[in-house]
Amino acid sequence: MYTLTLHTLTGTYEWGMRHHKILFGKNYEARHAIMQALRHHFTQTHTTEFLNEYGGEVSVLRDGLPYSPRDTLFVEIAPHYDFEADAKMRTHSPLLVYAQTLLEDIPTTDTYALLRTAYTALMDEITTDRLTLQCGDVRITFREQEITPKILIKLLTPELIKQDCETSGTTLSLSEGVALQCAIIEKIARVTPHNIVALYDGIVTCDILNILRTTSEQAQHISCIINAHNPHDAGDIDAYFLCGATTTLDCADDNAVDYVLGMEMPYHGDTADTRRDIAAYIAGNRSDKNNYIERFF
Repeated sequence: MYTLTLHTLTGTYEWGMRHHKILFGKNYEARHAIMQALRHHFTQTHTTEFLNEYGGEVSVLRDGLPYSPRDTLFVEIAPHYDFEADAKMRTHSPLLVYAQTLLEDIPTTDTYALLRTAYTALMDEITTDRLTLQCGDVRITFREQEITPKILIKLLTPELIKQDCETSGTTLSLSEGVALQCAIIEKIARVTPHNIVALYDGIVTCDILNILRTTSEQAQHISCIINAHNPHDAGDIDAYFLCGATTTLDCADDNAVDYVLGMEMPYHGDTADTRRDIAAYIAGNRSDKNNYIERFF
């Protein structure tokens, strides 16, 4: 477990992180700011003029130290998976990260060396013999582009096959789309030593939550942050971070649970009772017994 600290435009948030953390509660702005801070930190190469002008700090720390984007693979898991868009392999798309990671060592193979030799010979013939244009003292020449894994990826077109038939992403169910993206992340995790940070920002069902949890537990270097848009069966609440109007709560911290909510219980109970009330609140099972939680979150 490590401590994840986020400095966002709406405040600072901190929780213990093992494999995954699920954001829940009525402070949608805080939850949105957390997800945006993660996106900014792991995808922006420089700060913006707005942040410089108004002094805003957006950063992510791991155990008190800057969480290095350079040594981290960042992936967004889409709740409504658009395979056709992902197949274009834009920056940070699961398929692009997948292809880049699995082809990282391709230059060390004998096949690549053979291809590079043939490619260089072909480019010499094309650029020297066929395309060079002379007009008096002016000449147009063409320079070959070095063949790299990045160039090879541009030559690839992903296709989606379901039950041995070519299909489109529109035939995937919600859980199938999430499961497919998580399978990509799991395979990436098996071949890379880098930390992987995955975001999921959308509707959760029992199936989707189980898929995300299972994927995040496949390896120590996978961290998944889930912004749950709807009430759902929480199961173990240790993975939840509740965002209220004036307070937040890392449910893995029993002392914090007792401090924030223990004194507000309308009946005599212990920490286990409070945790059961939190689980009922997350599931949308409101009652007079647990409405004290709703006042906070």
